[in-house]
Amino acid sequence: MTNKIIEIKTFGKINTKLDVKRLKRGQKLHKVRTIMFPYEKQFDRIILTPSTIAKTYVTTNNPLIDCNNNSLLKAYDLFVRVFPETGEFPLHFELEKNSLVGSGLGFSASNAVGVIKLCCTFFKINFLTKKVKKIVKQLGSDALFFYFAKPAVVSGVGNKIKLLTKKQIKKFAITNVKIINSEIPSYAQAVFQQLDQKYDYYQKLVNRNNNYYNILQQPAFDLNPQLAKKYQALKNNYSHVMLAGSGGSFLVW
Repeated sequence: MTNKIIEIKTFGKINTKLDVKRLKRGQKLHKVRTIMFPYEKQFDRIILTPSTIAKTYVTTNNPLIDCNNNSLLKAYDLFVRVFPETGEFPLHFELEKNSLVGSGLGFSASNAVGVIKLCCTFFKINFLTKKVKKIVKQLGSDALFFYFAKPAVVSGVGNKIKLLTKKQIKKFAITNVKIINSEIPSYAQAVFQQLDQKYDYYQKLVNRNNNYYNILQQPAFDLNPQLAKKYQALKNNYSHVMLAGSGGSFLVW
């Protein structure tokens, strides 16, 4: 254990191809097949210090985040279940939230993985062990990608990772991509539900011969016409525009 203040920058991700299968009865998570790249031009910051009170807690600069119910605390709780001796030392996580809540860039999962990394550093536990990797797999469908933090094909419920070769990276990377923050939050659960309701219709809209597509784009637009308007406005200025993940931000190039 260390008494030092430690911090970590947590980065986002972009999906250059995103396919989602319809949720079947009995399934809790959608199965996906997607190509993902880390996006390091935008980041949140998490600062860990020993708690001054008798419990672990989160503070943040973003009023939209519930300090009593968030991905950071959920990650910490999972960590303590696996390493119960660490629960004797309460912690304070300060989240400097620079990214949009509901951006589609995966920051909720990235921040959860960031907490696990911080806890491993604080308690001097090897982050690269199978035990820790097992915790990460429970954090959500994007979490394992952030564990590796390298370009990859992600499939299943996010639990299958195949790192891209140099040739594949060159083929699928968008070297001049920019992220446009729409300031319009879009929430993954609602977008996935919309996809399920009209799944066959949305399937027909996707051209899988393209190197870049996102099956969640139209469901997000149907739920939130403001996003669709922003998309059309961006099309006037960029040759390529695509919704980032389940929405909130756009990839432009």
